[in-house]
Amino acid sequence: MTRALSLAMLSLSLGLTGLLSASAAVLYSTPFDQGYDRQFELAGQQGWIKDTTSSGGNGLITNFNGSQAAYVGLFDLQPTDNFISLWRPINHTPVLSQAPVVKFFVDITLVDSTTTNRDDFFWSVYNIQGDRLFTIDFDNKDLGIYYILDGTSDWAYSGFPFENDVTYKLQVAMNFASNRWSAALDGTNILKNLPITTAGAPLTLGDVDAVWAVFLKDKPGDNFMLYDNYRVETEAFVARPTVQALGRITNGAFPLRIFGQSGSSYAVETSTNFISWVPRTTNIVNDTSFDYTDSVPGPQPMRFYRARLVP
Repeated sequence: MTRALSLAMLSLSLGLTGLLSASAAVLYSTPFDQGYDRQFELAGQQGWIKDTTSSGGNGLITNFNGSQAAYVGLFDLQPTDNFISLWRPINHTPVLSQAPVVKFFVDITLVDSTTTNRDDFFWSVYNIQGDRLFTIDFDNKDLGIYYILDGTSDWAYSGFPFENDVTYKLQVAMNFASNRWSAALDGTNILKNLPITTAGAPLTLGDVDAVWAVFLKDKPGDNFMLYDNYRVETEAFVARPTVQALGRITNGAFPLRIFGQSGSSYAVETSTNFISWVPRTTNIVNDTSFDYTDSVPGPQPMRFYRARLVP
């Protein structure tokens, strides 16, 4: 039995219970309400950096929950510019054999313009070498969520919209061992199993940037993105996935819970003889597990299940 494979020998009435053992280490975390002065820009405080000499476009403000949060956008850049990026260096090289997964968490709120001018707001991930790896775009013009990968020039639609003035919890899970990332908004998967790099860039984490992308350089909107509870953590490696039976349903269906490494993708397979294995589903663990229900277990008295790590 390899590190990437877990085999559960399950009858249709008896399950094997498994537990996921994982520990997280915080690389950087800030709630923005301690040690920051809202009289000044965020850039220059507590190690935060911006990529432009222009003033404006970033700072600290009271959010809808009554606490102090950071923002990007709102006030015109002087002199005018198309972009402003804000980041706090992380500079983390994952230990692929022990802790390959890095998670990014942030609470975000997109506030609309009082004019007809609207812009884009990004979360961009860079490696230590300064290569942009991928970007998630909250487009305030059409309220769609898009993404772009390195080595490509085309934006792709996630299939998910967002709303103004709603606070969302954004989570991005990056598995540097498998070169894959996924994103969830309020616990709903919006992007799954995408490559961290398509161009062979070094698989390190330099920073995760909040970006205001001005649609018309000379006509920026006064829209902005609030962000708070910014956190980056790394997760220890879990030796193998575990399959847990949840009990048979009255209609004969057989629910399972697959525990595994967050950010990794697992295939669930079945067999009646340990020789021939039939794929049933493939899914990504975004937290600690995902559920699968075998709706047609079949007439055989025994059926075996296994979970297998896939690229």
